[in-house]
Amino acid sequence: MSRHALTMPTRAAIRLFLDFDGTLTRADTLSTLSTIGYRHHQRARPSHPAPPPWASTVAAYLEDFGAHESAYRPAKSERTTVRQECEWLGSLAGVEEASARRALGAGIWDGVVRDEVKGAVEGAVETGEVRCRGGWVELVGWVREWNGGLDNKGGVDVLSVNWSRRFVWECLRAASDAGKSCKARTVDGELRMGIYANELPSIAAERDERPDELPGADCRLRTSEDKVKQMTLLRCQRTRNSETGDGAGPERDLVVYVGDSTTDLECLLEADIGICIRDDPMGGSQRDLAETCERVGVHVRPVTDTHQHLRTTNTLFWAKDFVEVKSFLSSYLEAEDKKRTCFS
Repeated sequence: MSRHALTMPTRAAIRLFLDFDGTLTRADTLSTLSTIGYRHHQRARPSHPAPPPWASTVAAYLEDFGAHESAYRPAKSERTTVRQECEWLGSLAGVEEASARRALGAGIWDGVVRDEVKGAVEGAVETGEVRCRGGWVELVGWVREWNGGLDNKGGVDVLSVNWSRRFVWECLRAASDAGKSCKARTVDGELRMGIYANELPSIAAERDERPDELPGADCRLRTSEDKVKQMTLLRCQRTRNSETGDGAGPERDLVVYVGDSTTDLECLLEADIGICIRDDPMGGSQRDLAETCERVGVHVRPVTDTHQHLRTTNTLFWAKDFVEVKSFLSSYLEAEDKKRTCFS
């Protein structure tokens, strides 16, 4: 993977891609999503046998993962290049797909509809079970303002391996509504973001009877490779629109990706600017990403560092929240604008 030249001939529009679990949120939300399924069964099908406990689904996944990891070569300690690590991440497709089939086949979410998801998520946000990271609403609003309304999403998309696109959207909507002062800082009070993630079969089928306009699309995203392919697809679509006159802005956007785990590694490296979210102390997925980057020779510098490292191959940045991300990007783009003024 190579880093593109970052100095733009004209003012660049921002194409911002965000991971969801552990990046936009402070913790993984899959257990919250599973609870929605179990509660649905208790209400709607009390006389039917309950699906297997969620803990058994997690245990089966860990067993599959461990067996695959033990058999895979080169082993973790012997993978010292980005290419080797990406091949390992791609090899997990079978493990991830088997886990999804196992959970869906168990009927955990059979019959769950989007209104149930909406109500459950609102409760989870209110109690703090689902919490979003600071500054994300302001960042989305700032990107849209910078881009000047170039499209109806404002140049921001979420790419997630979460199992429900509706769930992701409802979490972000509820978190946005919970911070009224933050929401007012977006362009028009709305969060126009494309959500690209998997979807539960019952919710996908519900659209036949109750169409909605949830931005984005249902996608089969299981692995790091799936995510980078989706990001590349969206990036190319944007470029084609600009070239044909269907979209405004420069020929190539400044692509920024923000993530927290090894599932984000390929997107982080493919973007013009890749930013890792890190807590203090780092969580498990954040620590795994940090150790992986060190092992394969990817440098990760704080966003408080100077911008000179942006043009260095295999260099990423890290930030504690989206307040730092916004400050970093704003500073960089203002500096680029000054350069263009000097050379024009």
